[in-house]
Amino acid sequence: MNEQLQTAVADILVKAATTVETAEAFILSEAPDVVQQLLAWKMWESLIYCSISLALAITAVVSVRFAILGRTDRIKKAMLAYDNKEGWTRFGGSMVTSTAFDSIMATGGMLPVVSLLLAIACAITAVTVPNLAWLQILIAPKIYLIEYASSLIK
Repeated sequence: MNEQLQTAVADILVKAATTVETAEAFILSEAPDVVQQLLAWKMWESLIYCSISLALAITAVVSVRFAILGRTDRIKKAMLAYDNKEGWTRFGGSMVTSTAFDSIMATGGMLPVVSLLLAIACAITAVTVPNLAWLQILIAPKIYLIEYASSLIK
């Protein structure tokens, strides 16, 4: 009975050692591909977030320009039309009406306020979202992998 038990334990140990060797060979052969895929994934993920941040920053600038300068441009155009002695009528048609001029001179309603709020939201998002991991992957991929591994351990 003792010999059978020792033989069974020896067989189990041999199979375990063979399995460990096979797993080690598999991991060593697949590790470079896995690391390369991880770097590619993280780089593109980071690049997409940076692109979105850049688009939001541009949206913020355009919104501020629209909110502040748009009204000024409309007023200048109306004043120029008035200086050129273009016709003014309350009845519409192809001429500039006094009602249209009054609406140009008005505060513009909620549109400038909404544009400014959109600009503030876009600016905040553009400042908080950027992730420059793509740049670190391009410049120093080994350092990125070390930092990524340490973040997994934490």
